[in-house]
Amino acid sequence: MPRLILLLAIAGVVYILFRRAQAMPPHKRRGELIKLALGVTVVVVILATAAGRMHWIGAALTGLLVALR
Repeated sequence: MPRLILLLAIAGVVYILFRRAQAMPPHKRRGELIKLALGVTVVVVILATAAGRMHWIGAALTGLLVALR
């Protein structure tokens, strides 16, 4: 049950941030959507690593990719 609540909370936050990005002017929208996608990727990698579903090297490479951005 706690996982479901966490999943719903994360989905709600992503939805709110997506709607907020859609309301921005076109020249700022792309940057916000890229930030949102990177944020979602980071959260997914952290959760997968914490659950033992992703090797720590994969998590480190994803973190490096985000840092290089």
